[in-house]
Amino acid sequence: MQATVLCLNRAGVKPEHVDRIIFVSSSGIATPSLDVDVISKVGLRTNVRQTPIFGLRCAGGASGVSLAGAICRATSERVLLIAVELTSLTFQPNDLTPKNVVASSLFGDGAAALLIGPAESGSGKLGIVRNTSLLYPDSTSLMGWHFGDAGFEVVVSERIPSMISELMPHALRSLLAEDGIHSNQAKSLIFHPGGRKVLDVCEQGLGRSSENFFSSYETLRRHGNMSSATVLFVLDHVLEHEEQAPGSYGILAAFGPGFSAELSLLKWVDSEAAQRGSAHLESVGDRLARIA
Repeated sequence: MQATVLCLNRAGVKPEHVDRIIFVSSSGIATPSLDVDVISKVGLRTNVRQTPIFGLRCAGGASGVSLAGAICRATSERVLLIAVELTSLTFQPNDLTPKNVVASSLFGDGAAALLIGPAESGSGKLGIVRNTSLLYPDSTSLMGWHFGDAGFEVVVSERIPSMISELMPHALRSLLAEDGIHSNQAKSLIFHPGGRKVLDVCEQGLGRSSENFFSSYETLRRHGNMSSATVLFVLDHVLEHEEQAPGSYGILAAFGPGFSAELSLLKWVDSEAAQRGSAHLESVGDRLARIA
């Protein structure tokens, strides 16, 4: 709730001006989904459209950005994206295997909200140019949940960094080819920090140094991996500390179960030159539910 209120306050947008909620989580199931509580407690309209999404894990935040941007461009709706992960609820205290211990130490709890609106709203520093999704065949065993007798049992394979290394060049080509730009032209790298090894692979894949992933490293250092919400924390840090000149590109990326890649091409915008029919990231708010 706090992340949503902070996001709307930063954007200067009243709750009744939100047209749609996309709610993302992979660490809990609720019926009705938690966005119903947001609608009533924050004061959104009772006819706000709801789109709850479950099961995308670490890719959920990036996938939500893609979906929200597409909806906004097509309808001019103002879309509120909320990602909430309470991975501590899935802790298995009787499982002392290395897999469970490592996962429990890496993952943390967090919530983030992002407001995406049409360019004519006159706010937002970053615009969404386009998005791409890429699924690697026969890789469902690499990441996800196994639903056992004790509840959620984490599935995290050691092959994930090598899979990201294999997926990344294909995903980048799919994202950038239409504009004829090279990944080196992206000044802002907003990558989900799944762990140190994941960021190492991203650096190698893009031929960039760790300094170019400053916000990803800072988010990982401060909060750990909060699954879908993490990339929105990184985005918040970039907006606060790494603003670029209008016209500069950015790449927002995350990798998740499937095994899949979710990428968005972003562009720092001049509000006076904003084009009608485009989607802008108006505001981000994030809150840590528990410091791991």
